[in-house]
Amino acid sequence: MDETQQPKEAQVREKPNYVRQQKGHSLIKHILLLFVGIGMFTIPYYSLSKNHYWHA
Repeated sequence: MDETQQPKEAQVREKPNYVRQQKGHSLIKHILLLFVGIGMFTIPYYSLSKNHYWHA
């Protein structure tokens, strides 16, 4: 095997051909969760996290 040939294990894998569709968190649902106490934790967490966002 010369320098131009590589074993299959050494070949770079191609990038996947899909893109994950990210969905935001429902602000209305989490405001309603405030009434049962869960929203006290989820609203600040999702608001401060850079990987989460809100929708109506």
